[in-house]
Amino acid sequence: MPLGRASFLEGEKLTRLTPTVTPDSEELLILFPQIASLPASVLKTPIGTLEHMRDEIVAALDFAIVGF
Repeated sequence: MPLGRASFLEGEKLTRLTPTVTPDSEELLILFPQIASLPASVLKTPIGTLEHMRDEIVAALDFAIVGF
């Protein structure tokens, strides 16, 4: 999942489309609008799991694809 620092994305947060995660006490946004445009070569080492956020992730994907 592409992530962005919430502090760098002031004013860009869309609650349903970019849910917030907080690994290691740093607030990050999951950037679903950019999920298809991010080449795998720029992904770095995984930092953890978002399994506990499954419902929010599925809701964001549904919103991105269907619009509601």
